[in-house]
Amino acid sequence: MNTQPLCKSTLNRGMQLCTAPALFLLLLLCDAPLRAQDAKLGSAPPDAQNPGVTESERKALVAALEALKAEDVPALVRDAEAGNYKAQWMLGVVYADGKLVPKDLVKSWSWFQKSAEKGWPIGQNAVGLAYMTGRGIERNPAEAVSCFRKAAEQGYAQGQARLGMAYFLGAGVSRDASEGVTWFRKAAEQENALGQFWFGNSYAQGQGVAKDISQAVVWFRKAADQGEPVAEYQMGRLYEKGEGLQQDRAESARWYRKAADHDYPAAQFDLAISYHEGQGVPRSMDEAEKWLSKASDAAWAPASYFLGRMYADKKFQTGPMSGEIALKYFEKSAEQGYPLGAYVLEDIYSNRFVAYHLWISRDDAKACHWFLVARELSKTDRWRSQTPGDSETVKQELPKQIAKIQKKLKDGLGACENSAQQWMKAHSENMLQN
Repeated sequence: MNTQPLCKSTLNRGMQLCTAPALFLLLLLCDAPLRAQDAKLGSAPPDAQNPGVTESERKALVAALEALKAEDVPALVRDAEAGNYKAQWMLGVVYADGKLVPKDLVKSWSWFQKSAEKGWPIGQNAVGLAYMTGRGIERNPAEAVSCFRKAAEQGYAQGQARLGMAYFLGAGVSRDASEGVTWFRKAAEQENALGQFWFGNSYAQGQGVAKDISQAVVWFRKAADQGEPVAEYQMGRLYEKGEGLQQDRAESARWYRKAADHDYPAAQFDLAISYHEGQGVPRSMDEAEKWLSKASDAAWAPASYFLGRMYADKKFQTGPMSGEIALKYFEKSAEQGYPLGAYVLEDIYSNRFVAYHLWISRDDAKACHWFLVARELSKTDRWRSQTPGDSETVKQELPKQIAKIQKKLKDGLGACENSAQQWMKAHSENMLQN
């Protein structure tokens, strides 16, 4: 393999504006912050039917949820058991989050369902999210759309944004970008940040509306100014690329940091690269490593791979320990579904990766194992839209290298195939969850 210098261009990290299913899942999992406190739940009767929720009321409830402490949970449980639909939803979030009580998605689903039964749109939206992601209940996108629609038709902005996403991406309903834009507009006009972001994304993509990057910037900024992480990230991307805005690396890094501080892994990764390359911020390997580690821990596979490259390309000469750390991160990236991580492991064990021949013995069986794992991962490469250059490297080089290893192993090929299949089976669930 012709290993390239460690630099931003090697990863071709130009993330596409939000059309990828993986990003849709990430957004679904981040409907609202899941750390919270009860300002008072209010005295609404537990049998109230179809109580509407304005955007300002939703934000107040999220703020109350964010301030919740462990000592508040018993009172929350009592209110939920007494039938208070707001408390039932909050308790559902607490169980889904797992910070104040042991995480229990089944209990979370149960409380969301109780809240939704009262006709409360926030509860309906929460049930929809559970159906869309399969958290606590078997995944059912069509049922999710039904729940989003119930909330949206009551004027609930977050439900309108979710229903728009379903139409825009064709999740649980036939894809209809124009219908998606209709719902995004309704949510955006209520100052809902998620709706504003997706309305802007529609303009950026030119789907459901005529492409207009200036309008995309307007709506991205509105959402970003409200702290919507994906909008903050996209502002960073636009400033970096100079699309709709004058190119400004420092401003790009500033927006990346905002999104990174909101635990958005794509932004953590891009901020790390900015530090690595000294673009918009002073060059700092320590800051690069810090933010890559955060993104890696959030299952952002390109970050895990890049950490491996940092150790392999710079620190391996300090001794085997640095090399072992690099191996760990390459393996972690493969476990997160990154084909190039597995491909590089083959390089290492076949000693084609020069950095490693100093201390890792050649092992054709292990090399074959990782080749075949890379082949399997590349069939459904979920990271292709994030790092197309890395995906293309594997696609182009893998066939000839597999042919070579097959010729070399001969009778050992069957064991290699079995090993790769067992590895995929053992890690498939983890890759789907990330």
